[in-house]
Amino acid sequence: MKKHLHMALPQSIQKNDLSNEQKEKIYQNFKKRVEKKSNHNYIDLGEKPILLRLYFSGSLFDSITEFLVSFKSFEVIKGKTPGTEDEEIGFTAKVRTIVVDRPFKLTVLRKQFKAYLELIE
Repeated sequence: MKKHLHMALPQSIQKNDLSNEQKEKIYQNFKKRVEKKSNHNYIDLGEKPILLRLYFSGSLFDSITEFLVSFKSFEVIKGKTPGTEDEEIGFTAKVRTIVVDRPFKLTVLRKQFKAYLELIE
């Protein structure tokens, strides 16, 4: 089951209303946030973890939940077809929450401007 989410606030902004430049800026900022939290080794530094706040889009209402991004779990997704091997099409990261005992896989697609969570079995 995939749980869809927003990459930015306010949630009232419809993705149809955004230009390609605005979508790219939102994607780059979201990518930077996830990558920074994935590279933060809070255990060795003796610090509190920096949580990633995700904005879920629901059928009745939207919600906000905080997740811990697993250390060094950030990976860029590259194209698989000939000619797109060097093109970035998105990224993934492994995230956890105290609500569910198992980790989730956060997947973000650049061109489609979509982000979602999947439970890792």
